[in-house]
Amino acid sequence: ILGAIPFMVNEVRVGLYPQLEYGRSYPVVSEQHRDMVQADETVTVNAVVERSMAPKSRKVAGSALYSMQSAPAAPQPIRVDPQAMIQTGPGLPDWSWNQIRLTWNGPVRPEQQISFILLSPLVNTILALIRVLLLALLIFGFFRHCLRAGGQMNLPGLTGKTALLLPLVLLGALTALPGRVSAEVPRADILQELQSRLLAPPDCGTSCAAVNRCLIQVAKETLQVELEVDVLAREAVPLPGKNRFFEQILLDGQPVEAMRLDSQGNSLLRLEPGAHRLLLTRDLKGKNKLSFSFPLLPARGQAILDGWTISGLRENGKLDTQISLNRIKPAADEHGEESGKVQLPAFVQVVRTLHMGLKWSLETRVVRVTPDTAVALDIPLLPGERVISEGLYVKENSVRVNMEPAQSLFSWHSAMDPVDGLTLSAPETTSWTEQWLLDISPIWHVETTGVPALNQTNSSGRRFPEFRPYPGESLHLAVSRPAGVPGPVMTVTSSSLKIKPGQRATENTLTFSFTASRGMRHRIILPPDIELQNVLLDKKKYPLQLEENSLVLPVKPGKQEVEISWRSERGVGLKLVSEPVDLGVQSVNASTVMQVPSNRWILLTGGPRIGPAVLFWGELLVIILIAFVLGRIRLTPLTTLQWLLLSLGLSQIPVPFAAIVVFWLLLLGLRKEKAGKLAGAAGFNLVQIVLVLLTFAALASLFAAIQQGLLGHPDMQIGGNGSSGHLLRWYQDRSDSLLPTVWVITVPLLVYRLSMLLWALWLAVSLLRWLGWGWECFSDTAIWKKSRPRSSEKKQKRTLFSRSRSRPKSEPAAVSPDQAESRDAKKKNQTCRKPGDQKYGS
Repeated sequence: ILGAIPFMVNEVRVGLYPQLEYGRSYPVVSEQHRDMVQADETVTVNAVVERSMAPKSRKVAGSALYSMQSAPAAPQPIRVDPQAMIQTGPGLPDWSWNQIRLTWNGPVRPEQQISFILLSPLVNTILALIRVLLLALLIFGFFRHCLRAGGQMNLPGLTGKTALLLPLVLLGALTALPGRVSAEVPRADILQELQSRLLAPPDCGTSCAAVNRCLIQVAKETLQVELEVDVLAREAVPLPGKNRFFEQILLDGQPVEAMRLDSQGNSLLRLEPGAHRLLLTRDLKGKNKLSFSFPLLPARGQAILDGWTISGLRENGKLDTQISLNRIKPAADEHGEESGKVQLPAFVQVVRTLHMGLKWSLETRVVRVTPDTAVALDIPLLPGERVISEGLYVKENSVRVNMEPAQSLFSWHSAMDPVDGLTLSAPETTSWTEQWLLDISPIWHVETTGVPALNQTNSSGRRFPEFRPYPGESLHLAVSRPAGVPGPVMTVTSSSLKIKPGQRATENTLTFSFTASRGMRHRIILPPDIELQNVLLDKKKYPLQLEENSLVLPVKPGKQEVEISWRSERGVGLKLVSEPVDLGVQSVNASTVMQVPSNRWILLTGGPRIGPAVLFWGELLVIILIAFVLGRIRLTPLTTLQWLLLSLGLSQIPVPFAAIVVFWLLLLGLRKEKAGKLAGAAGFNLVQIVLVLLTFAALASLFAAIQQGLLGHPDMQIGGNGSSGHLLRWYQDRSDSLLPTVWVITVPLLVYRLSMLLWALWLAVSLLRWLGWGWECFSDTAIWKKSRPRSSEKKQKRTLFSRSRSRPKSEPAAVSPDQAESRDAKKKNQTCRKPGDQKYGS
């Protein structure tokens, strides 16, 4: 019974409301996972624009830790035609349910197939009710031999103290019933929002520190770099040079030490908000050349040099990332001769990356191969290439490349016009090798002939075919643009309708998010006879007007969020149905939230499957079954109908308190029937004490039930999809342009109060009869038994023994009532013997 009753309650609930299979909410995937899946399925203009306009990070890529760029990086080209009808793809639901893993322990052939047999929710409901019915029949069959013909309960061996086990088992079973609805764990989106607020970066973002001015000064074999740094928030600022390049650091005139080195080898110095002056010093004795880099590039620079030249400082005061210093007259070694080294001929690698998007661009990088060698080369341009980087010397369709000995990288960016065919050729030279990479947008189809592709380089989720030609080899590109395929250009990814009904009006708020690939005007249809209040697009208010229940929204490419608020003149009634809203396109992840007033009694709800469930009606079936079983037990004068009415009223208080009342009534009946067989006065008095205490507890529970019914609110045990109390939530994964309809049946709270008043009056009349019957059970045979002293008991036994010896044989001996009952029982159980039995004689 302890395991059966909770099992039956759970089976009935899940059978009637399948959404409660995982408790009171449905499992969902995180927002980050949903965005990742959508990014894999669709490519939108907004994602491309955000990727192209993202600010450059101050972190240096792993392949360029040792290098510098002589020209600013060009922005990523737009890879999607703004005039094209780009598909936004289907919307993806953000829920997950049962996941079944299929495994095989042997070989599987490709032509083999698997099939599934799925049961509908109706069949699952029928099976759940059958399970409950079979279990109830099993329990009834277990006790069928314990029921007499007259209806009295006859449990073999249930005498004395063991008779108390039956009420204890019933108490445990009733206590095991599910209690009230408890508070739920916050949803994943709420926890994510709280975490983002807690870990939010400062308002300045990644630009909390800036170097306004830099002064580079060389005097008396000493290099000094003076920096003026402004800091908005406490931050670790990277210093010029790598691996503790400067020997002394002065912060506002005070010597300090760098905290640590970052992953690129730059020294970090922690600065408080405000303006600071940094002075970095290094000894130049015995050095003819020196170079260092600026992780945080100053706005303006100035140099004062004595016997040295500088590279990386332009005439307009702008600084390059890499600064090189060279002594005009090299220093002599200890023998008086100028120091020198044997240098290899300059050799570089030219890497050309052709970005074939809506607009074509070319990125060329010259990477040093031989170390510590000055490079001076003329790199030819491709046919149709136009250099757009500043500060380069272009002559006769070639770029002059000058690289200092410490410079490892030289790069520039160019523009090209889209063509149907392009030929790339590797010149026959011993000064460099060529490497070609193709970044092909999905809007182009390219066929290559000539040099075969060596590798498919993966960068930012895109594949770059890689070619490494020998000198004199060529690659021909045949380019064509495929025709587009029609598809949706607007996808609604989520929608939320919040309904707040009142006595005479209802407030509605519709919020939905969508992704569009082009700018347009979209029309949605709202309910008739409403008063439009607010229209927000991306949290900005727009003065839009209704045109025959239609609202025209301006749509721009990318993601947008729309919030529309209106008020209708229809108030709450017996059946409240959500008003029809047509979004104009199919949508996913449609949720509806209804906040029912607290002065209404919720009876039933309806709408999508994933929604609220009134669990009280499922529990009512189990209450009827328990009332039927209790009505068959004749220990109490209560009939099945009376047990049912009592259980309905007690269902509004916690289950343990309701179980006390049931246990009290059963124990009173068991006291009247079995208390005479309790051995000794101690056990009898213990039962009396328990009955007195249990009477007060039962009366307190009945008083709490009456108080809850007359003064409190009905506990209908509403749950499912995060619903509780008067807050109802529905969810549907996919829907047509018309949002799903939900409804709720409610009556005024006064109906509940009147019903509980009638129940309280019935309980008052019935309780008077039950108390009279309870007093008869309590006072049956005796109210309290006094234990006799042992000396008087022995004396009484000796007196009875002497009287029995002196009494004539014809006179029967006096016996106690207990002995008489035991004697009658023995006579009743004796077996008749036949005449001539050998054991007893003839």
